[in-house]
Amino acid sequence: MNNINKLFLSVILAVTILHNNTFHSQWLKQQAPVVDLLSCVKFINPNTGWVCSTTDIGNDTSFILKTTNGGIDWYKQFFGIGHLMRTVFPVNSSTIYVCGININMNPLLLKSTNGGLNWVNKLPPTAPYDLFFFNADSGWYCSQMSSADIRFTTDGGTTWQQRGSGIVSLVYRLFFMNFNTGWCGGNSFVHKTTNAGINWTQIGVFNSNVGSVYFYNQNTGWAGLSNGKVAYTSNGGNNWTYQNTPVEGVTYGITDLQFFDNLRGFAGNKSNKILKTYNGGQTWGYQIDTGYSERISFIDSLTGWSVFWHIRKTTNGGGQVFYNTGFTPVSNIVPSVFKLYQNYPNPFNPSTTIKLDIAKASDVSLFFYDMLGRVVYKITNQYLNAGSHEFVWNADEFCSGVYYCKIITDGYSDTRKMMLLK
Repeated sequence: MNNINKLFLSVILAVTILHNNTFHSQWLKQQAPVVDLLSCVKFINPNTGWVCSTTDIGNDTSFILKTTNGGIDWYKQFFGIGHLMRTVFPVNSSTIYVCGININMNPLLLKSTNGGLNWVNKLPPTAPYDLFFFNADSGWYCSQMSSADIRFTTDGGTTWQQRGSGIVSLVYRLFFMNFNTGWCGGNSFVHKTTNAGINWTQIGVFNSNVGSVYFYNQNTGWAGLSNGKVAYTSNGGNNWTYQNTPVEGVTYGITDLQFFDNLRGFAGNKSNKILKTYNGGQTWGYQIDTGYSERISFIDSLTGWSVFWHIRKTTNGGGQVFYNTGFTPVSNIVPSVFKLYQNYPNPFNPSTTIKLDIAKASDVSLFFYDMLGRVVYKITNQYLNAGSHEFVWNADEFCSGVYYCKIITDGYSDTRKMMLLK
């Protein structure tokens, strides 16, 4: 093979790898030893993690699965007939808790102290739905069976204390930042505690149930809502703003949240879209995950797992992010410079296409002005991957005349003149 052919094949291979790794989503299905409805996944490091499954009450078998090689191999550690196991919480490589109910609708809190080789039911007083442990001995669970039912243990689940003062409705999710400070979400509310759950103060009321809660620090937090929106606070819950997502209207809405700082995060839900944001949720994009993603677990911003019908894993942050804002990626070849092209057609009626070259992944804003300099339409802080993108502007509601399109992004700004003729 001559040098020219070798060079040609090398270029084709490089482009193929780039295309596969950056332009498309990279949520890859892992082989599990069971076909079941998977309810939760948690990893403690890149190699070691657990998954629990749930079934309808009946004769189906539920499982706890474990991997020690990042999900290349999964093996069964526990099975029970008709169990509904809701949440798995590994405290460390030895101590793991799994909660739910058994076939007789009795409370189930399984505990292992040897990495999952053996399990014992700690027989909690009520049926746990979600749980959160601070260490191997101290933790909380909430129950969906009765209002304000939060329990606390300091002896590894042997005894439980009632901890729900200040709450009057059902609780679905728990999240603690440290031993004293935590949040819970439930029937249209978020509550906060600063004394390990002894007392709770309501800090948010919403028009939809809260299926997930995540706080990055004392002030910055998110609540996943059953209508598919995300509620965001930057002042500890004194004020909340709603963030739109591409899965609004999906059954059960946002079911899981995880952030790595105050900007980058993921959201799970019962659709084939895993949500991702680079700007704290101002804009939520989506990645395609054909296995659904009710629960997620990341050990860093690149490596994570999702579960529902299948176990899926990413090692590159999920790859391509798509948005419902009108931007369409048309090429993943990285341009050398930023560029705003002249719109086409021009003149136009009523819509026109605007092409952008993005030299590196950036927040991009487009502003549309009339002849008087008034902003008539805008898209702000839209995160776009490096490559070429197109945006179709529909000016059906505007009058004929001259308009200007201005782009502002990372160190680059430019303007194009457009003519709308009706």
